Amino acid sequence: MVTEDALDPLYQSFLEWKSGSLSYFELTELIHIFHKNNQEIYKDFTYTDRKELILLAKLKLGRLTEDDIKENKRLLEFWGYEDRTSS
Repeated sequence: MVTEDALDPLYQSFLEWKSGSLSYFELTELIHIFHKNNQEIYKDFTYTDRKELILLAKLKLGRLTEDDIKENKRLLEFWGYEDRTSS
C-alpha cells in the first residue's frame, strides 16, 4: 500500500486518540510502525540501480515474467523469492 490510502488507518488512530479510546503511547507506536514501513519503501527505491528497481517493483507487485525469473534467479532468491511455478 504505497498510496495516500495507507494514511487512512493512521488517521483513524489519531481520531481514536483524540476521543480518548487510544492511548498516547499506542498512537506513537503506530506512528513509528508507519514511519518504519515507509523507510523500507524508500530504501527499496533509492538504493538500487534502474534495472534492479524495475525488477524489485515487479516482484513486489507480483508481475514477474518467466524471463525475469530465469535471467535474475540468484538476485530474486536473495530477495526471498521462491519460484512456485517450476515443479
